Amino acid sequence: MPIHLRSLLPLAVPLALALGCVDAAAPDDIPIETTPTAAGGSGGGGGGGSNPDQSPYLLGDDIAALGATFDQMAGFDATHHYAVGVNGRDGANNAATFAFDGQAALRATGANGLVHSGVDNWFVGARLPAPGGGELKIVALALDGKAPSYTINIRLTGTGAWFDPCEGAGARVLGGSFTRTGVHEATPGRLTFGCRLTGVSAKCIDWDYLPGGVAGSAPWNLHQACTRMGRADICADGVSHTRSGTTIDIYDLSGVSPAPPTAWPELVSWPPSHSEFFFEAAWRPNAPALCLSRMRWQSLPLGTQCNGSMPDPRLESTALFCDHQSATDLAAHGALVFNMSRYNDLQLDTWALGDDRVATVRGYNNGVNTEFVGTPPFPDYVWMGGEALLLRSIPASVAPTDVVQVTMYENASGDHVLGLTGAPPLGFSALTTNPVEGWLFKQWRAGTTAFKLFRHPVTRDQISTAAVPAEYEEVQTLGYALISQ
Repeated sequence: MPIHLRSLLPLAVPLALALGCVDAAAPDDIPIETTPTAAGGSGGGGGGGSNPDQSPYLLGDDIAALGATFDQMAGFDATHHYAVGVNGRDGANNAATFAFDGQAALRATGANGLVHSGVDNWFVGARLPAPGGGELKIVALALDGKAPSYTINIRLTGTGAWFDPCEGAGARVLGGSFTRTGVHEATPGRLTFGCRLTGVSAKCIDWDYLPGGVAGSAPWNLHQACTRMGRADICADGVSHTRSGTTIDIYDLSGVSPAPPTAWPELVSWPPSHSEFFFEAAWRPNAPALCLSRMRWQSLPLGTQCNGSMPDPRLESTALFCDHQSATDLAAHGALVFNMSRYNDLQLDTWALGDDRVATVRGYNNGVNTEFVGTPPFPDYVWMGGEALLLRSIPASVAPTDVVQVTMYENASGDHVLGLTGAPPLGFSALTTNPVEGWLFKQWRAGTTAFKLFRHPVTRDQISTAAVPAEYEEVQTLGYALISQ
């Protein structure tokens, strides 16, 4: 008999109530996905926005030459990201004045009074003043999609070494600047460049959310809401809650992305399929997510719940879920874009039946919300506690060779244990239906913990866990599981 889902979906503002159903079905067995899927190929209701892979960065990711991210580079003041000035030089070192053309391209007036715009080769070699006495130089350009792509080089001082912050991927230009809290401002005399592959400010342009040149206009606000969504900037404070290359479905009511479904897909089994997409959030330009059903990555929690403006329904009875609110209802409260995503990681819970102990993402416990009735992964097992999290989908930023798959095994006595796929413990065989539970990292990395196989010296029970069970002996390290940050 299905049970109402009340504490499975982590977070929401107290705007609406959503219920789902769960049963004890196991996950499906699918290959590692390392590239965005095609539109409509996401299983449970996917199909918005061609499943783009998003990023936690506003301007861009790591810059090898600096050992830092583009987002971490110094801005023109302490409260803003990196942005350049408009009084620069052309390729012949003549004075020129630059501007944003109001769409998605540069415009400039040269020393001779001629005006240049878009992908005019005149821009090649042009230099613009940057923070700290540095410079930004345009070294190549092309019309890529609906907007120009500029290959840029930066140096931190007037005589420093040049480097490409986008490492060959090209950049989009936007008028104005971004604050450290992610607000796009129409700052006079400033231009911002964002890397196409790693910066959400540019990715949103590639997703057809062109900001235009008028602050507060509909295109500007749509692009701003897109940057909040792309980075999972849930509290609208500039803090991202996602991982690079995570796939999402995007929807809106403005005709840029597909219209949202009439009703958001229901979660009808637990654990969710590796491939299905479910409603995550409704996004506004410069306010916390209007409606948040769950975290894109449970291993990246909110912490202080947006200083109280995003109460957690697992902890506060006044906070309600929002999946059953239509996009039209949410838009009436200020939402501009919506997204669905996968359950990208799930908590491993420990369960017991007699001498058998098993850690698994199957089943669900009562947790802290007494309104939610739990269900065990296998008949009669009792919940013992939670631990680390297992990858359920692999973001494009993680190489398939960096992870290892784990499968649920059982023996003739009904004992269960997680082990490496294709390497069952002696006397065990894989479940016949949907045996794969997820993935571990092969090597330790920040935010992970060792996930090991243990065996009891007397009962011979085996358990794979991130915790060290009393009286059990370590057999081997299987990999590394995510821990909550």
